[in-house]
Amino acid sequence: MSRSWWGWGDVDEAVEAAEAAALVERVAALVPEHDFTMHEPPSPESLDIPGPRVRPPAALAELCSDAPADRAGHAHGKAFRDVVRNLRGDLQYVPDWVARPRTEADVVALLDWCSDAGIAVVPYGGGSSVVGESRHGSMVRSSRSTWSVSTGSSRSTVRAGRRGSSRVCTARAWRISFAHMA
Repeated sequence: MSRSWWGWGDVDEAVEAAEAAALVERVAALVPEHDFTMHEPPSPESLDIPGPRVRPPAALAELCSDAPADRAGHAHGKAFRDVVRNLRGDLQYVPDWVARPRTEADVVALLDWCSDAGIAVVPYGGGSSVVGESRHGSMVRSSRSTWSVSTGSSRSTVRAGRRGSSRVCTARAWRISFAHMA
């Protein structure tokens, strides 16, 4: 399955064109004065996303992606305002890389390297509207590069934590807990 870069859900489970047209027709009957023009999302490759400003070291390269769909998918959350921006191709700031650490050691190595290299790291959870959008814009102006760390996967979750959780590591000023998901 491939997650939608611009909205909720997986690409494989997206609403079919006929279903979307039927929904628009039903809703348009309730609000006849509104313009319900359908908007197809742009392809991430067509968005003119600038190339990454730095490269990861070889030891971290397999954890990192600079694919346009990954970077575009981590530029915003998935709240209504974010979906509208994505559909318009309005991605003012995108992370240079998306990192997907698999283990606690990966997280420590990634954060240590980013700290040493002056790279801002933005945690990215589920991309939901619950936590809002990422803040790469403010960091672009003040750091050499910005990276999005995908903190959720089918195997593990990385979250900001306090001492007292089962496993806590400190990577310079970062405190994180790494919880293995069943």
